Amino acid sequence: MDGRIIVTYQDILEFWRYNVSNFQIEMFYNGLIRITYLEMSADYGVAGLSGGDGVPSVFIESDLSNYGPCGPYLPVGVPAAVTEGDGLLTGLGIVSIETSLSHDLLVSLSSDDPSELTVPNMVTIPVGQTSAIFDLVIEDDTLLDGTQIVTITASASDYVSGTGTTEVSDNETAVLTISVPELATEGDGLLSGQGRVTISRTPDEDISVSLSSDDTSEVTVPETVTIPAGQATALFDITIVYDGETDAMQSAGITASVTGWTSASDTIQVIHNEMDFLTEQFSYYDNNDLSFQMITFTPDASGNSYTACREQTFVLPTDSSDGTPLYLWDDDYELISLAEGAQVPLYGVSYPEFYE
Repeated sequence: MDGRIIVTYQDILEFWRYNVSNFQIEMFYNGLIRITYLEMSADYGVAGLSGGDGVPSVFIESDLSNYGPCGPYLPVGVPAAVTEGDGLLTGLGIVSIETSLSHDLLVSLSSDDPSELTVPNMVTIPVGQTSAIFDLVIEDDTLLDGTQIVTITASASDYVSGTGTTEVSDNETAVLTISVPELATEGDGLLSGQGRVTISRTPDEDISVSLSSDDTSEVTVPETVTIPAGQATALFDITIVYDGETDAMQSAGITASVTGWTSASDTIQVIHNEMDFLTEQFSYYDNNDLSFQMITFTPDASGNSYTACREQTFVLPTDSSDGTPLYLWDDDYELISLAEGAQVPLYGVSYPEFYE
């Protein structure tokens, strides 16, 4: 199937029982994973998404049936970077939908910083079309405000609002310094406010400082942190993630930068740990509430963490009749290799083959 690998489990019997379960897994090449559960009669098991290696000693359980509903999305495309004073950029913004409609779709647009960048209030995606373009106006000022991150939001009735961001750079200069904890443990999660960035001179306006990690499989940071006008320091969050690999202590360099300024870096050491995510354990004594539910796991920008949503369904999203059947006994497995160099990402690692 184009763009994805589909595995369907049909009439699967629970070991030493007569309970039958039916579900389907779709692994998209863009990192999205969708699991559709139909009849789920098993009394014991673990369901959901994990990096493998079985149930860890410290098991963090999710309630998959409590995730919010899925819905159509409004992606927004804008230039990645512009320069203060560029003025009118004709037709360089775009908003799109996945499937064309039988009527015009009115989309509201807004900028979270109109002093830097403005957009029209409305744009229309015409009937039968899947996108519409719009203009951007890059404003000019004489202030020391560094690179400003501007978010453009698109919203429409019955759609999940989408956003796009662009960097508006300035030509003033300053020197940055940064500090982060020396040590953390893999899977620690959010370290709130434990990163610090400092500027050599106080700015006239809020300064948006770009942050990056040279190993996002171990450590992630926000894309930006803001130093308020008149101040020289700001704190930011650090997230210690789980890479799904058995490895030794790793180091990650965290860098702070503003276009045209002197950047700064610091290093954090990450101790290896075993853990798991987004799985739910059930048994004969617990309520198995996964029947007729489809769970979609969407990776974040780093690919190492997921958000999940659910919706009710009574059919599998993909017809498996054209697939290749595998007849496996208990504890049997089969190696599946993907054709034409295709790979399926999971927790930041891309795999050209997997076992069933």
